[in-house]
Amino acid sequence: LFRMIFSKFSRFIRQYSILRPPITKKTLSSHAKLSFNPKRNISVASFAGTRYWRVGGPIVGVGLLGLYFWYCYDHAPITKRRRLLLIPDQIMRFMGEIVWGSLVESSRNAILHPSDPRVKRVRHIAEKLIEVAGIKDSYEWEFIVIESDEANAFVLPNGKVVVYTGILRTFKNEDQCALVLGHEIAHVLASHKNEDMSFFVLVLSLGYMNYPIIPKSALTYIFELPLSRKLELEADIIGLDLMTRACFKVDNVLHYWSDMDMNAPHSDSVYGAIGSTHPLNSKREELIKSQASKLNVLRQTCGCNEGTFNVWDYVFSKKK
Repeated sequence: LFRMIFSKFSRFIRQYSILRPPITKKTLSSHAKLSFNPKRNISVASFAGTRYWRVGGPIVGVGLLGLYFWYCYDHAPITKRRRLLLIPDQIMRFMGEIVWGSLVESSRNAILHPSDPRVKRVRHIAEKLIEVAGIKDSYEWEFIVIESDEANAFVLPNGKVVVYTGILRTFKNEDQCALVLGHEIAHVLASHKNEDMSFFVLVLSLGYMNYPIIPKSALTYIFELPLSRKLELEADIIGLDLMTRACFKVDNVLHYWSDMDMNAPHSDSVYGAIGSTHPLNSKREELIKSQASKLNVLRQTCGCNEGTFNVWDYVFSKKK
């Protein structure tokens, strides 16, 4: 990667340099070939082809690359974990718009109408989480619910949230819905997709291109999947913080992931520990239990009312 960058930069200097060696009779007679006398004039174009440039060029390139990495250096919210975000936010949002348009078009007949009680409830819970996250005006948020047996939900980097009715059937209360939606909103808040793609670019350019004998599947198991599981756990931590600040109760979600395992008994297998993009449900439940006491203290400081009316069963009892 460095060699490619320096080579392109050298050709750029040779082609567009303003400082040229003086033109003599010899150059005129040989169709304006440039001559170079280091004692009289050292031009940038000539310097680019010398041993000084071959030694100093990589040093300059490494310095510029280091400055760019320093500019992209960032801390994740809540956890304050250090990471690199190499891709501009505008590009991530543009990619999200492309995926969103394709998804809406392909699922047009399965998208529930905005007046559906399930859509209204999901939007109401998500809006409370976005409000406490402080990113309400940072994105053009949209929420759709798709009729499907798939127990899944996801978010795009441009603030578009998709929820399947299959996962709504797994919720016993609003707090469990807030747990999942908080997790998805945390991905946007922490720019996890940007970090994931930035890491992929680094691995692909610095690893796979220089060592093509390494199978891509090995890189996936060594780098990509561990990072994905790490980001998912961090989204759980941030999401728990958001749902607590939004006055949802963490005590009502302590056993959500174990209940999910009962619906999918093979989800917590040995393969899931190393071959899945998400951590084991048992590990996610342990995380919630380890954070519960701290989150309950946080909820008390947020001035939440204990007598909140839970309309979850009323809204969804006839929709299952």
